[in-house]
Amino acid sequence: MEGAVPRGTRPDAMTDTDTYLIKACDRLRLTNQIRLQTFMAMQHGLRLHLHVRNDTQLSGPLRAFVDEHGAFVSIERQGR
Repeated sequence: MEGAVPRGTRPDAMTDTDTYLIKACDRLRLTNQIRLQTFMAMQHGLRLHLHVRNDTQLSGPLRAFVDEHGAFVSIERQGR
């Protein structure tokens, strides 16, 4: 595939059973990083925890993705 760039991502933290992405933003969309981390969690039998602020707005596609893949990804809100 000409022009394709291999993509990779690392979680912000990881344990034997869980991976974590920490996002401090006003609005969070369904990004390639979130898709890739969810896929990696599924492949390795892990759970991805997306830590966001209490006031972070989640895009519709991200909410739908979390609903569809809820066994492997969750949104966890942190105070601000």
